[in-house]
Amino acid sequence: MEIISTMCRQKKTRSNNAGIYLLNLPTGLSKKVSEGFTSYLNVSFSPQSKYLAFVATDDSLKAKKPVHSLYLSSTVSGVAEQIVSKNSIGILQNGRISGDATLKFSEDEKRLFFGIAKDYASFSYEEDTTILDEERVSLDIWGWQDAEIQPMQLVKKSENEKKSFLASYDLVTKKITQLADENVENIILEPKIRRDFGLAWTDAPYRRNYSWDIQIGRDLYWVDFKTGIKTLIEKEASGYPSISPEGKYIVWYDERDSAW
Repeated sequence: MEIISTMCRQKKTRSNNAGIYLLNLPTGLSKKVSEGFTSYLNVSFSPQSKYLAFVATDDSLKAKKPVHSLYLSSTVSGVAEQIVSKNSIGILQNGRISGDATLKFSEDEKRLFFGIAKDYASFSYEEDTTILDEERVSLDIWGWQDAEIQPMQLVKKSENEKKSFLASYDLVTKKITQLADENVENIILEPKIRRDFGLAWTDAPYRRNYSWDIQIGRDLYWVDFKTGIKTLIEKEASGYPSISPEGKYIVWYDERDSAW
């Protein structure tokens, strides 16, 4: 099976022909998976093509704060089902489905990884149509206690706007587990996910040091994909960790003392 997706044009408010279809290559026959949404994003097959996942919204293409949901379909049935929305139990509090994060299945096709972003911040003046564009104030404020200097904040502005926190959906139990959060932001997913655990890290406690030292440390964690529980492995470690092939050890290179 191969996926073909008819995407909506960005200049339209809504699209009547946006959809996702499965194409059977030997027969040339197609099967409708979903139609009617204005935007389909991050379409992804499971490793053996048993499942198809995607993110979609029916908000206007001009919407500044579109609300997305996560959908899953069996490639046999071709019927898409909403499995996660911003109101689902288990996702980050005040979170929403990210339209920017990549979708990824585990190798056994029993777990789907996706991103949860912070919900949009709303301010009353944004919707005030009596304020002219030239009257709207735009400020870029930096404080000396900020974790990152202003030039770095500006460089990472776009990245931060698309930032999301990894979560997982168990296709068997249908349980949603939030894996990353504001305390431990980064989860390392292996190219082929075969384990029920992984590595996580954060450099937040040491980020201010980056102003004068590029070799800042990071706290390393072991994270259980089933429960989301994280266990501290090492504080202020240098380098990037990886798991041994059998999953028994974690190794990283410490640049500060040139040792493994």
